[in-house]
Amino acid sequence: VASIGLTYQMHGLVAVDSDVKPVRDSIIWCDSRAVEIGAEALEGIGYDKCMSQLLNSPGNFTASKLAWVKRNEPEIYAKIWKFMLPGDYAAYKLSGKVSTTETGLSEQILWDFKNGCRADFVADYYGIDPELIPEIVPSIGFQAATDKKTEDLLGIPEGTPICYRAGDQPNNAFSLNVLNPGEIAATGGTSGVVYGVTDVPKADPQSRVNTFLH
Repeated sequence: VASIGLTYQMHGLVAVDSDVKPVRDSIIWCDSRAVEIGAEALEGIGYDKCMSQLLNSPGNFTASKLAWVKRNEPEIYAKIWKFMLPGDYAAYKLSGKVSTTETGLSEQILWDFKNGCRADFVADYYGIDPELIPEIVPSIGFQAATDKKTEDLLGIPEGTPICYRAGDQPNNAFSLNVLNPGEIAATGGTSGVVYGVTDVPKADPQSRVNTFLH
């Protein structure tokens, strides 16, 4: 094994304590409990700021899901040390290192496209301490190395580099060789997705299309 890449369902929430143990069941991508919270945030942060800097409405994405936990399960929220996407958690289980990527932050609606940095103003609006966001590692490039537990469990030698992670839809497009601006992939399954590649960071003013950093 030369290196490891990870693909995962986007927009999920895995919240862990200081021992990196989940404090509640994960909230998966299609769980709609945070829709109203995201709508409130769109108004509270401001439509223009969301569209120009996030290129999306906060919607039902990961940051809004965490805000739901904060509002409805404060005793659980108080235990959270870091929150991750499912792929971030899988990388941790393989390596013992807690991290996320710029790609992952965009999937959580925590990436500021305008300024090319973490969108802490979203966390601030929700009252989420930015310290709960893991360290950022490259989306493509060395992220971590597998540990002895992984070698014992899977036979992959300790020290094998983990060099890639991204959500299921960009990986589906990648597998179909959809790589260049203007090319489109369509998926029909448990969800129906039309995925297009663009070289222009642009929001859909009606929020019919989501824009992520892949």
